[in-house]
Amino acid sequence: MKNKFTIAILAGLVAFIWSWISWMALPFHNRMLHKFKNSDAVAAALKMNAPENGIYLLPWCNTLDQKLSKEEQKAAYAEHDKKLKEGPYAYVLVRPNGMEFKMGQSMLIGLLKDILTAFLLVWLISKTTGLSFIQKVAFVKIAVVSGAIVSLLPNWIWWGFPTDLTVLALIDVAIGWGLAGCVIAKLTK
Repeated sequence: MKNKFTIAILAGLVAFIWSWISWMALPFHNRMLHKFKNSDAVAAALKMNAPENGIYLLPWCNTLDQKLSKEEQKAAYAEHDKKLKEGPYAYVLVRPNGMEFKMGQSMLIGLLKDILTAFLLVWLISKTTGLSFIQKVAFVKIAVVSGAIVSLLPNWIWWGFPTDLTVLALIDVAIGWGLAGCVIAKLTK
């Protein structure tokens, strides 16, 4: 068990370091982020119209919070579809009272997430027999990319997250966990 923890820590560190390089040293992620033309006006509108922490949708579909007859539902969906096509469309996380961002704490939590993921992967690999180095790396990549597909694609499918953002996230996971998979493959029996 001790050996599994050591391998998980090392593999988790590799995945974490890749994530840091990907976000901080490479330009791809920052190119996906955009600023508003007038951030102050948007902030004021959000404070006035989004009073609680949470996710807000624009346009809102009235069928989500009202008991409507079939005819009213049909009309509400038609109105929603019209507004959706006209735009703007937004899926927004709002914290109207702000939040304190602690880089060190966020990085530590990210590292712990990677170590936990690596531990689960080490445990899964330990349940297999006869896998070569390449097969172990492939096992890790397939397992993690499968998890990423399950968690990332619903945002692309249902909420319109950009395709390039989704693909970048999947590539990022495949590279980072491919590298971590090399550590796991090398150190597991």
